Amino acid sequence: FEKHMFWDEAVTAPFVIKGKGIFEAGKRTAELMEFVDILPTVTDALGIPAHEDFQGISLMPYLTGSEDTHREHVFSEFLQDDKAMVATKDWKYIFTSGKYDLDLGYETGYGPSGIYQRMYNLKEDPNETTNLAYKPEHQAKLVEMQQLMLQKFNETHPEAAELPAELNTLGQLVWFCQPRDIGSNYDEVPLRFYEAEVE
Repeated sequence: FEKHMFWDEAVTAPFVIKGKGIFEAGKRTAELMEFVDILPTVTDALGIPAHEDFQGISLMPYLTGSEDTHREHVFSEFLQDDKAMVATKDWKYIFTSGKYDLDLGYETGYGPSGIYQRMYNLKEDPNETTNLAYKPEHQAKLVEMQQLMLQKFNETHPEAAELPAELNTLGQLVWFCQPRDIGSNYDEVPLRFYEAEVE
């Protein structure tokens, strides 16, 4: 189902790396990483300094054993559907503004959903069958995951400095998930969800 729904099968890909004499051969791990980690890993292995625009983290400290872990969480976005995901080894959170009824021939036929959140306990529910985002007993975890996603957006979004200060958490997530490029939704000029009132 491509990346639209952020199920584990849609966003997880194997990564095979070979570096004779650099790290232990035959090692297998379920350590978290992002595709943006590949370039800094290669430049690090070659002894080339990381570029200031790199958003990834070199895997070399983990591969050579000087670090026990690589990432605490991973982030992914599919802005064509105004969606983003952040996940740790134990939890996954998915947010969508729900402005669009999917796209690329995957329309549900029920129209746009509006703002919708999904959150899964990956340890207890590895198949992601029970959405905990709207369960009262999991609201503290929901807030934690929302803040983790906002942290990632604030670190990487090219317009993060322009985020309107008066938006609440959901408003900020909507603002970040709205694609800015014309053509991102097939011949449609993108709409801003929020414009600050100018006096």
